Amino acid sequence: MAAGVAEFIKTLPESEREATQKHFDEYGEKTLAREADFFQKLGVNPNITTLGQSDKYKKYEDAGSYVGWYYTISDLNKLGVKNISVLNPPWVFKQLSEKSQFYKVAVTGS
Repeated sequence: MAAGVAEFIKTLPESEREATQKHFDEYGEKTLAREADFFQKLGVNPNITTLGQSDKYKKYEDAGSYVGWYYTISDLNKLGVKNISVLNPPWVFKQLSEKSQFYKVAVTGS
C-alpha cells in the first residue's frame, strides 16, 4: 500500500480504519487485475511503463535534467508494440530541449 494511503488511514477515527483499509485493498486488487487484463489484450509487456525506472537508469533520475525515457522502434517491437509507421523514415531520436531530456531504455531478454 502506498505510504500516503497508510498515513491517511491513520488520521481516521479508529472505528473506520479497518473498513477503509479493506476498501483500499480490494480496490487495489481490482485495479491490478484490470491493468493486467488490459496489457494481455493488447499483447504488450506491462513493464513498458516502468522499465525506465529500474536501478540501471537511476543515474538519469539523479542528474535532474531528464524527464522520461524512450524506446527504439525495435525495442518497442520486443515489448509487443507492433505496426509502427514512420512518416519519413528512418526514425531517429532527437532531444528537443536541453532542459527536458529523455534517455534511451534498452530492452533485453525479450
